[in-house]
Amino acid sequence: MPLADGAWHRRVVPRAPRYPGPGLFHVTVKAAGPGLLFRDVVDPFVWHATLCSTLIRTPWTCISFCLMTTHLHLLVDIPDASLSRGIHLLNSRYVHRFNRRRGREGPVRLRRFHVVRILSDARLAVCFRYVARNPLEAGATDSPLNWPWSTYAGSSASRTVCNTSTRAA
Repeated sequence: MPLADGAWHRRVVPRAPRYPGPGLFHVTVKAAGPGLLFRDVVDPFVWHATLCSTLIRTPWTCISFCLMTTHLHLLVDIPDASLSRGIHLLNSRYVHRFNRRRGREGPVRLRRFHVVRILSDARLAVCFRYVARNPLEAGATDSPLNWPWSTYAGSSASRTVCNTSTRAA
């Protein structure tokens, strides 16, 4: 059966990395289908610990994050070309811990991450507001300050997302 124009190329050539260089990014990871990314109150703690270990292993700086039941938002500053590698590290370690807690194997159905490069301070402010207000807009809380799975409440207190003082050189 003949392949449509370009179909052979998609089967032979792997996808290129999302962004090969440094920058500030808004990353979204969603569950595929009806599954939940965070199924109980422990899962967000597991994800946060996984984020912290990823931040130690990469030169990233996490600006903000917000966890919802079916997806997450991450604002991250990356000084090199490690975006795809780092998101793979974060997701695969979280899935491993998720499965180990439940005594199961196999994938937690995650869609390929979505990323938007942030090119200005104005766009950063819009993204930060969007991430902070996500639980409010979804009807999950009455105020972003009350959402426990977001960095918004702590952002005004100048707290860091994770202690990365043990970061590898």
